Amino acid sequence: MTPARVRRRYAGVTLLLLLLLGATGCQGLADGTTAGPPLITLRGKITLAPNTPVDGNVRLALAWYPGLLNEPGGTPTPNCDFTTSLGIVSQDVEYRPNFPIDYAFDVTAPPPKAAQAPLSAAAGISGALGAVVAYLDGNGNGVLDPCADATVCADRVLGASGSVLPGGLPSEQIDSLVAYTDAIAGPGDHAGKPGFFLLRVGLNPVSPQSGILPLPSTAIDITLSAAPILTSIACDRLCVRTVGATCAVADADCASPAWPKDTNVHCGFPYSPPSPMSRELAWLGVNGCTVMSNFYVVEEGRALPPWWPCP
Repeated sequence: MTPARVRRRYAGVTLLLLLLLGATGCQGLADGTTAGPPLITLRGKITLAPNTPVDGNVRLALAWYPGLLNEPGGTPTPNCDFTTSLGIVSQDVEYRPNFPIDYAFDVTAPPPKAAQAPLSAAAGISGALGAVVAYLDGNGNGVLDPCADATVCADRVLGASGSVLPGGLPSEQIDSLVAYTDAIAGPGDHAGKPGFFLLRVGLNPVSPQSGILPLPSTAIDITLSAAPILTSIACDRLCVRTVGATCAVADADCASPAWPKDTNVHCGFPYSPPSPMSRELAWLGVNGCTVMSNFYVVEEGRALPPWWPCP
């Protein structure tokens, strides 16, 4: 088991984007960061998970994750398998906490160059991945502030359409990411603006939930919750680590791994599983601005232990 396994979670994303490079000629958008007429308006519904307190108006931001499209997956740093930085575009709009909320988010500029990564160096094509984020403006400055330590963030993230790794949000099986490339149009949506489309990333790349959908005609829904991964969403430098164990045929016992009770535990490992899905567990853990991608594998040839939760 190597850190490359967690990097492969989004290797499939890069492939999906590359499949679009042959679509409809080059219709890129010029780079810019100043506000202007909307290039595209993202819409969806904000709902509230049970037992989730919201003690203020809900604001929205679009958080870009530079590094998710880099190979082999972000920038290596000490004690991290990879890190990714954050580029945030906030919007001067807020919603009273009367749920469900129908929201609209105007995207007035492409993601900044610093948020983009090469998809095809030969063709000079770049792209970016991001998520729509709902938050409480803790310091009242009207923007989602990136934080260096998740324990002292100025604002509180309430929910997001997607995150740096799939599987940690209430949707469990799917993350919805806003995708952008500077040389194609959103597929199948002739009313949409060039460059933007929706990338849904399931825990298994062959799942019918995974795929590319048009914008703005596809809703991007958000569930507000207390999911642990939300504490890391606004970290300006996010460290991702892989932690795993294998129970081999020769081992006397398969000890049960420990995971928090509020963590979604999934059968199978996302992207390129080396063994049958029924013999793998995967779950995410969060410690400040570090996200741990955990896995446990029972080697083929030995019986599954009595505590094993997968069919």
